[in-house]
This record gives sequence, C-alpha cells and structure tokens, in this order.
Amino acid sequence: MGEMEKMEEYAKKNYYNEKLYPSSKLLLGIVLSLASFLIPLEGVGYIIMFICILLSFFTGVFKEYINQFIKVILPIIIILFIFQLIIVTGEEVLFSIGFISITREAVNAAIAYSSNIGAIGASITLFFHMTSTNLIIKSLENTNLPKNAVFIISSTLQFLPQAKEQSNTIKEAQESRGVETEGSIVAKIKSFVPMIIPLALSTISSNEERVLTLESRGFSSNKKRTGLYKSKKTQLDNYFQFFLIASLILLIIGRVFIWR
Repeated sequence: MGEMEKMEEYAKKNYYNEKLYPSSKLLLGIVLSLASFLIPLEGVGYIIMFICILLSFFTGVFKEYINQFIKVILPIIIILFIFQLIIVTGEEVLFSIGFISITREAVNAAIAYSSNIGAIGASITLFFHMTSTNLIIKSLENTNLPKNAVFIISSTLQFLPQAKEQSNTIKEAQESRGVETEGSIVAKIKSFVPMIIPLALSTISSNEERVLTLESRGFSSNKKRTGLYKSKKTQLDNYFQFFLIASLILLIIGRVFIWR
C-alpha cells in the first residue's frame, strides 16, 4: 500500500477526519502559520513545528508526517539557516570560518527566517496529512464552485501522488529490464531519460482516460450529483473555527498594540 492509499485509509477511519470539516483543519494550518509571524518570540516557528509534530501524533499520522518532515522540511530549514548565516552581515562578529564571518545579526536572521518558513511548511503538510483528498474535493463541491474549477484543483492535488506512483512503477519496470537506476550520479542521469519519457506518456494517457471517465459519469450534466464521500459542517466545526478566529484576532491585536 502506497503513501496515498495509507492517507486515504486513515481519513476514512480516524475520528478527527470524520468529525472535523476540511475547512476547520485548513484554518488551523493558517492560524499556526500566521502565529509564527505574529508572536514576537525568537524562534517561535520551531515551537510551532513541534506543536505540528505533536498534533500529527495525536491524530494518528505521526509516522507518515515525520517521515515527510525529515525528508522535505528539515533539509529546507537547514539550507535556509546556513544561507542566511553566510549572506547576512553585521557588526558583532561571533566567530569566523576562513573568509566567512558569522555575526549575531546573521544568527538572528537565520533563526527568524528558517523558523517562519519551517512553521508554514509544517502547518501545510499537517493539513494534507490530516485531510483526505476526497474530503477536500467534496468540501469544494459543497461551496458551489464551478465544476471545472473543482476538477482543476483536484487534478493538481492528485498529480504529485499519482506521478510518484507511476515513476515507482516505471523504475521497477526499467530495473527488471537491466537499466541501472541506483548508484553514482552518472548512473542516475543515464537512467533519467528512459524513465521520464514513459512517465510523460503515461501522464498524458491517464489524463485522456480521466476525461473520458468523467464524461461517461455525466461531468458536463447540469443535474444534481451524488457523491461517494459525504462531508458537512457540524456544530463542533463552528465552535472550533470560532476559537481559531478568536485566537487569530487576539494575536493580531497583541502584535499591533502590545508587542510592538
């Protein structure tokens, strides 16, 4: 079972995915992202990232979330941190490495920049791990968006997972034919062309099949549609969203009038 199937299976069974509407979890991600900019605490983004990891544990997606966090978000944070240390100049030099001088201003900028970007990435990633793609699409349909707009958004959300699954299938097929896909950088570059061409062709073919499937299911029909997945707001969502909006307003007021 691939990563996408695991996330879908979780979304069908987990309590939080059944009880909380996708917009409630999206609002949670937005509030956590903005909190890293509104709270005047140095490195507060790191705290928010830790909160996201805790939330992933309590919502049952810790394994998948921490795996993606380590592979994607953590390297970005490290690169941004080092980059800021090198390019930002200042007066108070802490230490020097060759011709590179690390200043206190550079350290402060590195902490602020990397923690804010990391908090945004961690919050968005948590939302997509907590929320099934099917439930996101269903909630978009509930907003009475045009069907074409919903289709474009759903195709965008599903493109990367589907492309990853197809690339893994093509990679296994090429390895069974004797093509080396692992090893040195040169070997990986040589295997890139035999993999990218089938991937591009399969993507085009799958898009055509998706269009035919949608038309056969009455995509262009103006009649009311029924869906396999049901998603609607509850009173819990109203309370939860009210709490998040109130928290965001308090943070903004505190930032403007108190934490100057």
